[in-house]
Amino acid sequence: MAGAYVHIPFCSHICYYCDFNKVFIDGQPVDEYVDRLIQEMHMVMAAHPDEPIETVYIGGGTPTALSAAQLDRLCQASAASSTLPAANLPSRPIQMICWAPTSWPR
Repeated sequence: MAGAYVHIPFCSHICYYCDFNKVFIDGQPVDEYVDRLIQEMHMVMAAHPDEPIETVYIGGGTPTALSAAQLDRLCQASAASSTLPAANLPSRPIQMICWAPTSWPR
């Protein structure tokens, strides 16, 4: 079973105890970062078509620092880059570890 980890390095608050790669979100090119993640997903899947992704973990930083639209775009692209259509989410065989972005206040 192949899986992918997608790192979101943005935080609205930097915790003193956190050792993860992170930056304060204000003033960062977040949309461009999401665009590049999506581009990389397509490149990796094209390079390894015989290794389907069954689980995508989105972590960070703070993935919920993204806007609902940004995270939704990332989740949709993750589904599109896998071997299954987005309509199959979040059921198996692909498992998306994404929160429901429309439920977040912003």
